[in-house]
Amino acid sequence: MPRPSPSILRRWSSRIRTAHREAYVHYIAQTGIRDYAATPGNLGCEMLARDLGDGSTEVTTLSWWPSMEAIRAFAGAEVAKARYYPEDEHFLLERPDEVEHHHIVARAAGGDGGDRPLAFEKMHANGDDFVLIDLRGSDVVIGPELIHLMGDRQRGIGFNQLATLADCADATASLTFWNADGSPLDACGSATRGAALKLMEEIDSDTVTVRTARGLLACSRDGDGLIAVDMGKPSLDWADVPLASAMDTLILPLDGAPAACSMGNPHCTIFVEEAEAAALDTFGPAIENHPLFPQGVNVHVVQVIDPAHIRLRIWERGAGLSLGSGSCACAAVVNGIRRGLLGPRVAVQCDGGMLYVAWHGEGVLLTGPVVRSHSGVWAGSRS
Repeated sequence: MPRPSPSILRRWSSRIRTAHREAYVHYIAQTGIRDYAATPGNLGCEMLARDLGDGSTEVTTLSWWPSMEAIRAFAGAEVAKARYYPEDEHFLLERPDEVEHHHIVARAAGGDGGDRPLAFEKMHANGDDFVLIDLRGSDVVIGPELIHLMGDRQRGIGFNQLATLADCADATASLTFWNADGSPLDACGSATRGAALKLMEEIDSDTVTVRTARGLLACSRDGDGLIAVDMGKPSLDWADVPLASAMDTLILPLDGAPAACSMGNPHCTIFVEEAEAAALDTFGPAIENHPLFPQGVNVHVVQVIDPAHIRLRIWERGAGLSLGSGSCACAAVVNGIRRGLLGPRVAVQCDGGMLYVAWHGEGVLLTGPVVRSHSGVWAGSRS
């Protein structure tokens, strides 16, 4: 009987064609797997798949890059396929002296959590529902297959996003985000606020710092039950969104002349006269999967009520129509300010409720409510 293929989660795309050699550092407890140093990236993954081919081990491959400039120099014309995760250095177990550009770490631990009970908390932010799973002090690794199963609204828990909390040396906790289809994402304003609320209650504080793929994010209580998060500085260059080729991100060559930016995940904003009349469920998925966006894109339509108030409707990458999204609200306001349509502080009316976004040129401050729905235990079923 052939061995089932393992689930290998890549946090950096190995599709870039390059003559450079990548150095592998491995930590796979009690397996005795050989060193993958100086093995090309694609071949290295094939070797991992072969040696871990029993289907019981989840492998996470992480890249470290010293700067975005290093990525651009390494990737050349295909820079849009490279992804920058500034927190990945935290995961390195050692740094071989011979490596110039980046390292990759393969980590494995006891399967993907699908065969053991997992406690979870279900929350929502204006109807944008998400699940928190606390992995601090645990060796469980949760992979795309399990997350996809959990995200099924008929057979699983059901959510737009899932966030895991892990131990972190320089923050209260580190957060990793996933869409319901099992795809990873770098930013989730709703789940970040939910995790911040949980952590602030734990340590009896009005402020915490969390580490995400966006770096260190400061979170605080803002009165009236609202949670504020500095979501970091938006990325406006075409290569950082990313787009498939060089162009001005303020006006894209698509119907509706949308604007694009990144809040750690890609966004496309279309300004319309009447948000309710926009056929977002029709053109949203078409734009999400347009070749201009090699990693897909969140799509939103914005109706400007006045410079301090917008109506926002959202088609979320990997999730579809959404009642709300913190990162989408941030991106919509950033693009509106860039277009000269909005002031620096904006109330954002989503389908599920109100969010508040402020941007003065540096980090984007997102403020909004978070509500607990329920908690439970995932029983470990895969069917």
